[in-house]
Amino acid sequence: MSWTPELFDAAHAARPFADFEPVLYTAVARAVGGPVVELGCGTARVLAALLAAGVDADGIERDAAMADAAREKLVAAGFAGERVVTADMLDVRWCRRYRLAILPSNTVGSLETHDELSRLFDHIKRGLQPGGEVALDATQLSFDAADAAFEARVVVSRGDKMLDAVYRQSSRHDASSNGEYITERFEFDDGTVVEAHHRQRSWSQAELEAAFGSRGFRYAVALVDESGKPPSVTSRLLFMRLIQED
Repeated sequence: MSWTPELFDAAHAARPFADFEPVLYTAVARAVGGPVVELGCGTARVLAALLAAGVDADGIERDAAMADAAREKLVAAGFAGERVVTADMLDVRWCRRYRLAILPSNTVGSLETHDELSRLFDHIKRGLQPGGEVALDATQLSFDAADAAFEARVVVSRGDKMLDAVYRQSSRHDASSNGEYITERFEFDDGTVVEAHHRQRSWSQAELEAAFGSRGFRYAVALVDESGKPPSVTSRLLFMRLIQED
């Protein structure tokens, strides 16, 4: 099943260091300059932070319910809901050219094939200004990584009620299928339970480099992992900032 926007937001808020993505991508946007487009903007967690920081930014979201929730969030914060477009990031119609495209939260993990990955960078290139940049993070599978799990208490908006719950997340890493299998579960204090299972593709550094390199991108700054250091075999995340070749 897919999360409702309310459960999606509650799940993100429960995760450790929940604010690191808005902070990280706002810093990149300020360094590169706008306009900025976020691909796979969800409920506008990062997009709202960009706009609040004065960055000229738009969002693309495929899921209609998520896109509607993102528009509502922007309007409530005093921004135009029209900044969010409901479309697939692989074939969205670009209405203007951007200085920076961002893909937080392992958005590339939603792609299953090498063809889709190459198409993504090819399509992004068409939406960028000359010399435009791309910033993204990608989950990596480590052969010696232990399965991860955590839990936290959260408050969830469900209809006109605010309900207390325990949120639990566990993940299983499968290097043989290049995937991370994630289980998320809300156990509400009223006794109800909601659970979802999904898989994210884990693209290797070499696969990502082959895809963006063949589409005319190179590293704009040195590649780092979640610690801010050069990646190693145990790195869980890769943070990439790319620039379009002249």
